[in-house]
Amino acid sequence: MMGCMSETEIGSYAIAQFLPLLDYVDMDGPLLLNIPPLKLLQYENGRVSFL
Repeated sequence: MMGCMSETEIGSYAIAQFLPLLDYVDMDGPLLLNIPPLKLLQYENGRVSFL
């Protein structure tokens, strides 16, 4: 399990590098912040895509 609370998209992008190794991931931190997105991650129907 890996997750975040209130980190920006940069922190969640670092977590995304480990996605193939993890069973559970909580990466919705950037969605909860009121800052413009960097477009490093794309959230769609519970799936995360990254560059």
